[in-house]
Amino acid sequence: MASETNITERDKKWELVQIQAFTAWMNSYVGNRGARINNLQTDLQDGTILCQFLEIATKKKLDTKWYPAPKRKVQMLENLTIALRYIQNSLGIRLVGIGSEDVHDGKVKLILGLIWSLFRRIRMGDLDGGDSSGGMEEGLLKWVREQTSGYKGVNVNDFKYSFNDALAFAALINKYDPSLLNYDEIDQAKLANKSEKEALLNTVFDLANKHLDIPRLLDPHDLVEGDPDERPIQLYVSLFFHAFATKAEREKAEEENKRRLAAAGDINSEIQKIIEEKQRLLAEIEEMIESIKGLDSISGELQARLDALLREKKELEEEIETLKKKLAKFQELQKLEEELADLQEAYTSQLNSEGSSEDALNELREEIEAKKQQIDSLKAEISGLEDFTEEEKANSRKLRETESISGDLSIEISNLRKNLDDRRRTRKQRENLNEKLRKQNEQLKKRLEVQAKVASNWNLIKKNVQEHLEDVYTWREVQTSGGGGEIQKPIEVKGKFIDCSNLDHFAEQVSFLNHKLSKENNNMATNLGLNTSDKSKSQIGGKTSNAEAPIGKSGWLQKKGPQDWRRRWFVLKGLALAYYREEDDKEEAGSISLEGCEVGVEKNAKEGKFPLKIVVAGRKLILQAESEADRASWIQALKNTLATHASKSESGAKESEQGSSIRKANGSRVGGPNEDDYDNRPDPRVAMFLKSKSAAALYLDDYRFNSDHAPLLVSHVPKLSPSHITKLSLSNASLTDDHLEALSSIISSHIQVLILSKNKLTSQAGKIIGNALKSNAGLKELYVNDNPLKDAGLEAIASGLEGNNKILKVLDISGTKSGAKGVGAVCKAVGGGLEKIWMGRNAMEDEGLEGVVVVLSGKSVKEIGLGGNGLGDGGVEVVCRALKGGKCEVLDLSNNNISIQGALSIKKLLESNGELGVVDLSGNKISGGEQLSTFLSSANFFFSDLTFRRK
Repeated sequence: MASETNITERDKKWELVQIQAFTAWMNSYVGNRGARINNLQTDLQDGTILCQFLEIATKKKLDTKWYPAPKRKVQMLENLTIALRYIQNSLGIRLVGIGSEDVHDGKVKLILGLIWSLFRRIRMGDLDGGDSSGGMEEGLLKWVREQTSGYKGVNVNDFKYSFNDALAFAALINKYDPSLLNYDEIDQAKLANKSEKEALLNTVFDLANKHLDIPRLLDPHDLVEGDPDERPIQLYVSLFFHAFATKAEREKAEEENKRRLAAAGDINSEIQKIIEEKQRLLAEIEEMIESIKGLDSISGELQARLDALLREKKELEEEIETLKKKLAKFQELQKLEEELADLQEAYTSQLNSEGSSEDALNELREEIEAKKQQIDSLKAEISGLEDFTEEEKANSRKLRETESISGDLSIEISNLRKNLDDRRRTRKQRENLNEKLRKQNEQLKKRLEVQAKVASNWNLIKKNVQEHLEDVYTWREVQTSGGGGEIQKPIEVKGKFIDCSNLDHFAEQVSFLNHKLSKENNNMATNLGLNTSDKSKSQIGGKTSNAEAPIGKSGWLQKKGPQDWRRRWFVLKGLALAYYREEDDKEEAGSISLEGCEVGVEKNAKEGKFPLKIVVAGRKLILQAESEADRASWIQALKNTLATHASKSESGAKESEQGSSIRKANGSRVGGPNEDDYDNRPDPRVAMFLKSKSAAALYLDDYRFNSDHAPLLVSHVPKLSPSHITKLSLSNASLTDDHLEALSSIISSHIQVLILSKNKLTSQAGKIIGNALKSNAGLKELYVNDNPLKDAGLEAIASGLEGNNKILKVLDISGTKSGAKGVGAVCKAVGGGLEKIWMGRNAMEDEGLEGVVVVLSGKSVKEIGLGGNGLGDGGVEVVCRALKGGKCEVLDLSNNNISIQGALSIKKLLESNGELGVVDLSGNKISGGEQLSTFLSSANFFFSDLTFRRK
């Protein structure tokens, strides 16, 4: 009982300490607006002080207009709702268990928890760790250690015992203002006496209260005797951090004010100089005008100059008058700012004085506000003065040039009657000569442009033909060796290049090269076993535009939105990265241009997250892959695409500028390779792999596989160093069971990631995969989705996975046309060690879920896909029981037969399982009136997508 009483008393004391501390902290902000908190329980009821505090502390207006003088309860609650919504949405503070009614009703514990969260975010957010668990406490200790470094006897390790001898507090007081306390005069030997410790603590607390506005929150006796509560100590120390930060902000404001006043003096002096210079130039212009008017006859040119000088004189007079007015306004503004600084200094002095009255403070605040309004009004009148002075400097330079010209003009006036006719003749001759030279220059420039285009076209075509010939001879070498021998040295193309320098005309050279290029295309197609008469896209490669570009890679990625991550189906098409809401959607949800972008790994990611970044024109897009290997695959695919298009765009841009080809008079094409000439070129990924001496992965997604390719790949793998690959990706590659049989030796070796999605693999392929995996104990990720494997195929794969149940982390068997039998066999084989598993678009139904419980209840599984399996409410109950205590974060139950009862079960699961963050119930016909409304009233989660349909 005594122990429980002590705990209760300690909690009450802690509550009083918080009230006292947070009242003082909030008053340090709202006091500047004439507001004051006396009772934290009642003074926040109408929401006005809370709204004022948020605007002052964050230096931003609230998103919604609030009532400054609410009369009715509904207006007070509206103010509180606006403030709480701003705290949650704009400050990013998660509010749990508190609403506007709680603040209005004065629920102290909830109010203290709210202000504690604000204190951590607004004032303590600069400390290392931010709002993370234990981060602010450790950051606060680190800050104290930094401030007290070098102080003898101070050793700060924790909040419980490091402050009980008062030395740490004394060091902080000395660090804040050495004139308040001489730390070196403290006799630390006497602190062995408890009464000396208490005396020093009282001195330190009084100094902090008087000079740092930190209330006495701690009892010196509690620190010296017994077991002190760490929470009040931590809060008291955090107020020191607030005091230090406030002092730094105040000093910065004072320095800025000094800088502004000094700049004002400079501007004042600069304006005065400009006025004096303009007046001097005005006098000179008037003298020049009188000289010109005194001539017996004035030429047309001289008359134009006279008119210009008269206009310039008028403009100068207007500018001088404007400058004088602005100078007077600016001097008035400077005087007002000095008066405001004096008032603010007087207010600070009164605020720190013990005998100051509230009336005197209010009077000073009113004067400060009045001065600020006068200053704002005056600033609006003379806005842009700083920019104006820079403009005047430029005008002054221009006027000085005019002054120089005026001297020449005086000489010209004295000699005008003697040589006016000679100057006219000289000027005419000069104009004729200039015109002649200009025409000759234009003719020469056009001739050079034509020659440059011809030379550029020739170099471009020669480069394209040479690159094409390199591919041809490389593939001939590969075909000759059967893929079994390594190419020892580069193909020397220069000796094989066709010499057409004996042809005189450029058009004849281009036509000749085009003919040779077509012939080499046919030769290469024959070497590769292609049908040259087929003008459709080649099975191994082809050239398309961005709109019709083959898919370079596709898969699920998470896209960073304004508030959350959204899972989208991404497809790489040429230099565009399109994304869809669902995999089978025809309409794009959006597209990202990759022109000139940078791709890489996003650093400082949380553990278990795999983000990648795409930077386009200075803007960064963050995407999140499902695994380390998946991220590496995407980055490699994007970089390959960029590298390929970079080389093509360079030549393509030149060709576009030059007309892309030379045409005959009748419009027929006589030069430049035709787009169809590239239809039968081999996929460069295969050529690069067969040339490489080391490769950790092989990506042939969206590749048209045939029976001739497998032996080439298999025979080359042993020649690599090391003699294996760890990732093989053949998604959407027209892969058949026979192709897979030929590749089985690669699968059974050291493969860690195997991607065989979207092919034509049947149950026979399942047996091949199962047999290969029996000798591969290192497989971490397996994707066989969207293949007609059926139950027999999955059962065969399960037999090969039994030895990988502790290694395998990711498995995708969705869309395999399987039922409960095949899916259950795979789940039984892999057990509960998976992190991600997708089983969607099969035919398990409710009865089949019992076989997958072993996977659902696994402690490491974070993402589960069960969409499109015909599941009902009974199946949902099975899923909820299995996930009740698990770590699953994403659950897909879309496109099933779930009703409102199943949805309510999911709601209970969300409330009981804090790890589960996303549940997809789209595509289910859920209706239920009042029962459905319970989803909308919950504050623990929200709808990222919500669609209502009429029955």
